[in-house]
Amino acid sequence: MNIYYVAAIWLGMALLASVVSIKIAVPAALIEIVIGALAGNIPGIREHVTSTDVVVFLASTGTLPRSAALR
Repeated sequence: MNIYYVAAIWLGMALLASVVSIKIAVPAALIEIVIGALAGNIPGIREHVTSTDVVVFLASTGTLPRSAALR
């Protein structure tokens, strides 16, 4: 799979979330979650948006500070 195609899908979803959050005056994080949930339920999208090592690394680094603060 072409890495640029996957990156375009990810960035397109982020851009859509930004535009929607500005238009309806809702926090961008909430809209990103909603758009991610909606996009994840589109039939056939799993073949195009795969979880790569970079995505797993970024997701894990985002949870490290929060989990360390809870101790």
